[in-house]
Amino acid sequence: MSGYLHYLAVVCSWAESKGVPRDDAERFLRGLFAGLSPAITDTATPMDQVVSDHETPGGLNAQLRKTFFDVDGTASLEKALDELRARVTGS
Repeated sequence: MSGYLHYLAVVCSWAESKGVPRDDAERFLRGLFAGLSPAITDTATPMDQVVSDHETPGGLNAQLRKTFFDVDGTASLEKALDELRARVTGS
């Protein structure tokens, strides 16, 4: 989960570097991320739908997701997950 939390920390630091007071950035972003809890815990909704439910086509969230999780970004995450799996399984 530290990867998820580090993502949040990077966004907070980025906001601060753009002139948003750190406390304000953290308060806003922590609340935003904490508000996702009901959507994440609703196991009746597939994760792909949870993602699409939290963005407007062509909107800011969609833009960030598409940029951050481009082919290279997704491949990097999958590589890291493969390495974790290999470590856990010993293969």
